[in-house]
Amino acid sequence: MKNKVIEALKLLGLTEYESKAYVSIVGLGMSSAREIHENSGVPLGRIYSVLKELADKGFIDVQEGNPSYYSSPDPSIILNSFRMEINKNIDESIKYLGDLHLGTKPVPPFWTIRSEWSIKNRVKSLIVNAEKEIIFVVDDFSTFKWALSDVVKAKKRLNIEIYASKKSDFEGTGLRITEFSERWQKFMKNVEEKSMRFDGKITENKLLMIIDESTAFVINSSEEENYGTIIMMPAFVFMLKNNIKILEGSI
Repeated sequence: MKNKVIEALKLLGLTEYESKAYVSIVGLGMSSAREIHENSGVPLGRIYSVLKELADKGFIDVQEGNPSYYSSPDPSIILNSFRMEINKNIDESIKYLGDLHLGTKPVPPFWTIRSEWSIKNRVKSLIVNAEKEIIFVVDDFSTFKWALSDVVKAKKRLNIEIYASKKSDFEGTGLRITEFSERWQKFMKNVEEKSMRFDGKITENKLLMIIDESTAFVINSSEEENYGTIIMMPAFVFMLKNNIKILEGSI
């Protein structure tokens, strides 16, 4: 827990040493620089400059003397003040960036993202912002597993349909799973073979999401990396959804 608190303080703008010293002061109560140094692990040669920074930032109070003593006001008051300031800055940034966004060029209907963080962030964003339904086609459970808790939460407000290669992967999740039909497996094998003939690379389908019949997100892997393709063409997405239903015998 202590490490998590230190990481959270760093997000508020404190350095590693400042975060460690602050946690020690809160735990020790009024204490000398040497006591804080011994408790926090901040080097003795740095402790005085670190404590001065904490005082300048309003995190601690200083009782001057020989030696000087340091204490922290109620941490909830200090941190709530910072949280309010951060929330205010975030709200102002959202408004400013939103106004800028209105004047930008329209987003293309197809585009690709490649970093692991961007792919996961996009999946989470699509789940959170969906309004009516999400259809998942899960070829590789490991690509989907990390998002399970978000999907389970979303099930309370959305129609969730999941087609998967292995129904057993989802045991205990409470989600209703339809295992791939033979027709779907043959179709996807054909798609992968044609794709390989086209560019010479082995491409594997990992995950497909269809959101509100307007947006699709496909995660594939090539020999080098995973990548995600965002599709924002409602007519194409609607056709894709219908093809899945036909191949799975739902229509």
